[in-house]
Amino acid sequence: MIRGFTLILLLVASLASHGMQQGYYEVTARQGVNQPFWLIEPDEASHTLVLFAGGKGKLKIDNNGIKKKGNFLVRSREIFAEQGFNVAIVDKPADQASLKGFRTTGAHVKDIAGVISFLRERYKHKPIWLVGTSRGTISAANAAAQLDNVNGPDGIVLTASVTEPSNSGADSLHDVDLSKVTVPTLVVHHKHDECYVTPYAGAMKLIEQLTSVSVKKLKGFIGGRNEGNACRGKSYHGFKGIEEDVVDFIAAWIKLN
Repeated sequence: MIRGFTLILLLVASLASHGMQQGYYEVTARQGVNQPFWLIEPDEASHTLVLFAGGKGKLKIDNNGIKKKGNFLVRSREIFAEQGFNVAIVDKPADQASLKGFRTTGAHVKDIAGVISFLRERYKHKPIWLVGTSRGTISAANAAAQLDNVNGPDGIVLTASVTEPSNSGADSLHDVDLSKVTVPTLVVHHKHDECYVTPYAGAMKLIEQLTSVSVKKLKGFIGGRNEGNACRGKSYHGFKGIEEDVVDFIAAWIKLN
């Protein structure tokens, strides 16, 4: 037991990649419900990042790795690790078909708290940041808003933030009480993002809505490639072609704050 959370290590996998150890883990923060994640551990990491993919958040993580890798954060996971971060990539919990309609629930917050608790115990005295992209920003921001300083993150990064409701009424950052977020917050957005629920104007408003955050910044990017669906990972929305530039900026800002 770790602070009331049960850890299940299903794979002591040391998949050596660029000097990094990688493995599959699960924690149980809600009785009988396992929360899986993939963990990358470089040598001498300074911080720990918890990554939340967009869309339905169903990455199909198992003992063999991550099956769905097209998301910006998922395909950039080793770039983050190379910057000196432990990186946990979170999948949907065992009792949910996906994270659709689940990201703003108390149950999701409890699952995230379980992951944070395990990581704090494993990497004592290392700051933990939540990083979300697209709909993953809902998970990151809501957890920061709902968890206290002991159980929550030390900071958050919101990339390609979903600031507008979808045509189907899916949740967005409008469903998060942003006034409760107090930790340092970095908002990263492509200035030419064409996805209708993630306009750059929304990112500019988002910074203003973080009224209780004293350390915050909006960073806009340009360039890269814009291919396929405007709301998917191969477009400007997913920072296609400029992943290293985006990760470099995020890493530097986290280390300063």
